[in-house]
Amino acid sequence: MITFDPPLTERKVKSIKRLGFGVFNKMFISFKSVFWTKDIDKDYIMLVSPSQGLFYIVVNLYKMKKVPVLMSFIAGRAAQETEKLTDEAAVLSLCAHLSKIYGPVSEITGYKLTR
Repeated sequence: MITFDPPLTERKVKSIKRLGFGVFNKMFISFKSVFWTKDIDKDYIMLVSPSQGLFYIVVNLYKMKKVPVLMSFIAGRAAQETEKLTDEAAVLSLCAHLSKIYGPVSEITGYKLTR
């Protein structure tokens, strides 16, 4: 928690709250193999979810590291809602969105969420 001395004015506090960024999480998922073959040469997979802030960018780590790993960002209200889920449920949510784009996803071999 950050505190200001002197305290911020009420107007500034309200403005900061309206920014809507707030919570920001990253999700890393490793897979047995790459299933996003049509985008294998892209750095990012954009707009995986129609919900604002939810999986709004998915980084293709295979392009950089040659490992079948995707990293996604979750921000704002979507991150607050995702924080209510178990790690497993959050991972399955991203995989459900990815399967709408690519079809069946490969076996998950690991994952890590920042919270």
